[in-house]
Amino acid sequence: MTKNSAISRTPRHSLTGFWILWVGLCTAPLLAYASPLWQNILADTPIADLIWIPILAIGWASWNLLAVPFEGPDDSELDAILGISLAAITGLALVVGPARWPTAFVFDHAGLLLWPLWILAMTWLFWGIGAS
Repeated sequence: MTKNSAISRTPRHSLTGFWILWVGLCTAPLLAYASPLWQNILADTPIADLIWIPILAIGWASWNLLAVPFEGPDDSELDAILGISLAAITGLALVVGPARWPTAFVFDHAGLLLWPLWILAMTWLFWGIGAS
């Protein structure tokens, strides 16, 4: 039995809890970067897209991960190596970036450009590389 098939055969409430944890870990570290943009979330500007694109991506991924049974190979070691490595690099950039380059990371919203990499790292850790 592979790791991913074990996840897909668990009770529905367990999978939902797993999904809630994944969404929480995907969004929590970047809320500080997104907070200045919440006032412009309904604007029709490229800056508002920095918020909406990741939100729609998480929604689309969630729908696919929860609706379609995923039967991927058991690559848990590779999932962990790549997921932890990408999470460490992205996390380090998110921590060091505002201190070293505050104008670019906070005021020019460059920190949000790391959001897709962070989501990819969490997806690899939770669902495996085959999910991407």
